[in-house]
Amino acid sequence: MKRSTLQHVSLFLISIGLFACGRGGCTSVGQDPWVAQVNETKITVKQLQALMQLDQDNYDPNLWQDVDGALALKKQLLQSLIEQQVLVLEADRLGVKVTSDALKAAIAELEEGYGDGHLAEALTQQGIEFGEWKKSLEKKLQVEQLIDQEIYQKINIPEDEIKSYYQAHRKQFYEPDRIHCRHMVSNKKEKTEKMLALLNKGETFATIAKKFSESPDHAQGGDLGFIKMGEYPEVFNMCFQLATGQTSQIVPSEYGFHIFYVIEKKPGYFLSLADARDKIQEILVGTKGEAPLKSWLDDLFKQAKIQVHEDVLRDIVLQPSPETRPNNNGE
Repeated sequence: MKRSTLQHVSLFLISIGLFACGRGGCTSVGQDPWVAQVNETKITVKQLQALMQLDQDNYDPNLWQDVDGALALKKQLLQSLIEQQVLVLEADRLGVKVTSDALKAAIAELEEGYGDGHLAEALTQQGIEFGEWKKSLEKKLQVEQLIDQEIYQKINIPEDEIKSYYQAHRKQFYEPDRIHCRHMVSNKKEKTEKMLALLNKGETFATIAKKFSESPDHAQGGDLGFIKMGEYPEVFNMCFQLATGQTSQIVPSEYGFHIFYVIEKKPGYFLSLADARDKIQEILVGTKGEAPLKSWLDDLFKQAKIQVHEDVLRDIVLQPSPETRPNNNGE
């Protein structure tokens, strides 16, 4: 339910099509025609269709119905697959490897905000197997590691620049108020009323949440940890209106009927230079790295042998999403 996590996951869902078959796989014209080729590696029709399906909500549906509009979108998405493939091939050439610990850490970060198995469930709803998604994530990390190795690690930021940036952008390093709270929810008001009644009888919030809440965090007794205003959907802003130790009444929303409890509050504060240094370093490295990154990418693309089958691209159509496909009974 956490917005930032959901958005983060969606970025990986969008890139899954590129790596579904791997180098040398899915290249049979009879089984799966290829629409583009980067050096000896082919990008297949199915890979592009997977990306089209995952990315379709980011565009006006009418564009997919217009021949010229759909072709422009397909070219744009295909170009992104080509660019990613060029980078993957360069990472392979240079022997860039992602450690198992780095991959596990990335998966754990994306699973934050989901209960057990809920990330896999979200992937399944998109028609994506967890194993294939994991391979896609590994390739994405490999590309990020490549860029860091070839560009960002070579950039030095003097200490005086870090101090100057901090002084000029101090507001950027303000940490807003945070609250530590618990939460429980049900899509049935009657069930939430029963949970509230149990609270009024003296049962602990954590115990009730574990037994009855339908939120992914129920296993932790509804504990959300410390949250900031706007970090969760709007209904969670109710927590900021409560005093420490206070429990809310039933609060309805599009997600169901909620009850909140505030454990602790922490007021906002400005990060010190020491605490902000890593963030400033990242900002300045990113800014200084723009020009060398563009030059490096341009050189890679010039060296790559890229071929696009325009006729195949023109005939590719957007496939229905898994939830709209008919079942075996034709329904």
